[in-house]
Amino acid sequence: MSPTAEPAVEAVEAEARESRAVDIEGHKIKENASIWTQLLLAYGVHKSLIFIRVPLTAAVTPKIVKTLRGWGWNIGPRVKPPKSK
Repeated sequence: MSPTAEPAVEAVEAEARESRAVDIEGHKIKENASIWTQLLLAYGVHKSLIFIRVPLTAAVTPKIVKTLRGWGWNIGPRVKPPKSK
C-alpha cells in the first residue's frame, strides 16, 4: 500500500486479508447460509421439478426393468400373455 492511502482503507484491507469475510466497502459477509436455508432451497427446487421427474421416471423404468430381467434379476410380477383360443 502506498504511504498516501487513507488509514480507513488500510484498516479494511488488513481486516480483509485476515478474515476474508469483508467486502470492498468493509461490510462483514456471512460466508455460508445456514443448513436450514440450504435444506429449504433444495426442497423447493426438488418439488418444483416434479413435472420433469415423474414423466422421466415413467419413461425410463420399463426399459431398466427389461434390461435387469435380461441379466437374470427377478423384478416385479411378470405379465402372462393371454391364452389364444
